[in-house]
Amino acid sequence: DTIRLYVGQARRCLWKGEGHVIQAICGWNNCGCPGFCHNGSTPERLPQSKSISRHRVKCIHGVEGAKSGKLAMMVGGDSAILDKVRPILASMATRIVHIGPTGSGQATKAVNQIMAAGINQAVTEALTFAKAQQLPMDQIIDVISGGAASSWFLQNRGLSMTENHYPAGFKVALHQKDLDICLQMGRDSEVSLPLTSQTRDDYAQLIAQGLGECDISALYSLKKNLITN
Repeated sequence: DTIRLYVGQARRCLWKGEGHVIQAICGWNNCGCPGFCHNGSTPERLPQSKSISRHRVKCIHGVEGAKSGKLAMMVGGDSAILDKVRPILASMATRIVHIGPTGSGQATKAVNQIMAAGINQAVTEALTFAKAQQLPMDQIIDVISGGAASSWFLQNRGLSMTENHYPAGFKVALHQKDLDICLQMGRDSEVSLPLTSQTRDDYAQLIAQGLGECDISALYSLKKNLITN
């Protein structure tokens, strides 16, 4: 019952942000489980604490995945400890993968965030082009969602963004923070990330316009400026 309580707290906290989920899951140590910590959906480094062992659990699938308990988790750390807490994590995730030593989960999450930036750029630009061609947006999204260019982002955010509606999902401000971390990791490993840098700068514009709490599909509002007639 105690474990279920903490899992329920963690799910609710995932909807609020990584700061809350740290506090919730660190409580697992009080119920006799191994020290283990999950810091939400961003690749940010964790604070030091005696109650946290050096493990990182990174998630993808965002708000929808958190609410439905269908997250995907990438774990860095001791696989033996992961096996002990896997039943708890399975209450929130349908896919739990041990990537490697501590830090590899964070790096994997960074890969995901970089890909998300590229997908966001491609989808918003393509739909802006479709709009300029005066195509029926609902039909365009439906037919392309069935082909090789489909993506979760297109299927779940395409229509709403073309209606100038950006429901709270993965917030612009959070993704910008993640991309700052990705860019620093790139500098540390001497990898240039031009698309990531562009997206980070685009998000800065959105935040300046008061859209930092909107879903990242708000990038579409900038792309509309590409239509000159």
